[in-house]
Amino acid sequence: MKKALAVLLSVLVAFSMFTVMTFAAGSTAEPTPITIKFVVDDTTVREIAVKDGEILTPYAPENPAKESTDTTKYTFAGWQAQDANGNVLDEKLYQKSTLPAPYLAEGETAKTIVYKAVFTEKDITGNQTFLQFIASIFERLNRLFEYFAEVFGF
Repeated sequence: MKKALAVLLSVLVAFSMFTVMTFAAGSTAEPTPITIKFVVDDTTVREIAVKDGEILTPYAPENPAKESTDTTKYTFAGWQAQDANGNVLDEKLYQKSTLPAPYLAEGETAKTIVYKAVFTEKDITGNQTFLQFIASIFERLNRLFEYFAEVFGF
């Protein structure tokens, strides 16, 4: 009985230490002066607050998509950095793993960086669907039969 009570008390002590440690770690949170927004077609997909120099890779959306139209297919090319007013900060396109860590410049107390998704466009008007392909085969067969009918006088 004494051993079971000792084990139970030691488990309770261990759990109480974890809760105190978690509470103490959360109480020293620093303010997050940098706001990062990920935007796709003027819609904010994700907005986060980070510390100076924090890595952005875990926060970036994996592979944003833009709905294709009947004539155009859109493919994600990368993220383009802009300031809060929409001015392009860097012409370079970043992928999720290559996003730079944000830093405050000397004298800045807060900053907003917007990463806008850039898409490449591909014209798909000349693409042929499977049904169009089958229809073109039957059209050619009909022409062939018309030719034989004309030659042999059917």
